[in-house]
Amino acid sequence: MKYKTFITGVLILFLVGITESKQETLAPFLKDKIINFYTEKLGVSSKDIKMEVYHAPVLNKNTVQNHQISIEPRNHEINPGYQTLKIRTWKNQQLQNTYSLTMKVSVKVPVLIASQKIAYKESVTSENTELKAILVDSELDKYFRKSKPQSEMISKQLIRKGEIITSSMVKKKPDANRGQLVNVHLLSGGILIKTKGRLSRDCAIGEAVQVTLKSTRKKMRGQLKSSDLIVVNIQ
Repeated sequence: MKYKTFITGVLILFLVGITESKQETLAPFLKDKIINFYTEKLGVSSKDIKMEVYHAPVLNKNTVQNHQISIEPRNHEINPGYQTLKIRTWKNQQLQNTYSLTMKVSVKVPVLIASQKIAYKESVTSENTELKAILVDSELDKYFRKSKPQSEMISKQLIRKGEIITSSMVKKKPDANRGQLVNVHLLSGGILIKTKGRLSRDCAIGEAVQVTLKSTRKKMRGQLKSSDLIVVNIQ
């Protein structure tokens, strides 16, 4: 029984040890190079970059004296977040060594946040949003870094006050809405029949969309030509 207890205790300690991620120290000269790399690539100030290193190569300045150092992100994607960098050392244009560096990069950038609660399908405007500098650790492309989205947008979900607004939370405001009653032009050769119908979903001008004719309840597919007109070509 004592033997089993001892083994269990060792196992628990081992598991706790591997679940704790300890940060490592990066050589100062290499840290400066990496910060300069992200400063240039992400267009931010060095004071707005935070790094957490989890696996660092054993390098010192004397080891790589007279060497050039190149930094390559995995898949050549340069973004904040958890990542592994390849650190290569070169001398006389010849590759000397390749090292791996595992780390998390966060950057402080102005992003769009909700200044008040934004309801589902409510317009996202300068009245209910504001820019605020926040430390982020994921792809910058998903954030809005201007005062508001470039095109007129509406929310796809409830957005709480103070929440960062990402591209997945909003969509372009539709030109016509689901359930909206619109004019329907049925074209067959030189014959035009005018009627009305209801849209099956939100859509933009130029998109194909299904419409249910008001008079017959028949479903037909046509193209939205304006905010209140669908044209259906009948073969």
